[in-house]
Amino acid sequence: MYGAHVPPRPQMNFRTRRRLNEDARSGAAHPSVRKPVPMKHSENAAWLKLGVDAWSLGWQAARVMGLRTAKMAEGGPAAGIEAWLMLSEKWQAAAELHADLLTRGSSASPVTATRRTLAHYKRKVAANDRRLR
Repeated sequence: MYGAHVPPRPQMNFRTRRRLNEDARSGAAHPSVRKPVPMKHSENAAWLKLGVDAWSLGWQAARVMGLRTAKMAEGGPAAGIEAWLMLSEKWQAAAELHADLLTRGSSASPVTATRRTLAHYKRKVAANDRRLR
């Protein structure tokens, strides 16, 4: 690309270059590459359930988007209020989730953090679904 700055490659000494070449020929992995660790059955089940929950949330959110679109398509003052609500709720939900994740710290496992995130947005989407029906 014209004008793009490409940083120079780090200089390697002769021994490092020879060792990396020998490792590549022998099929050995680079020291920074870790072997994948298989997940336990319970972790697989937890991620599968989270995937189903995310899929379900996506369908419910799509229904809410349809209801909101229909309400805004009607026009009038209700459409403006709905548009304002939509944007303010998104900012509020994101700020609440951010605060929740910060206060509980990073000690939670990825599964737990994902579960809390989905539950947070599921409550918000369900409330909008009830309100718009």
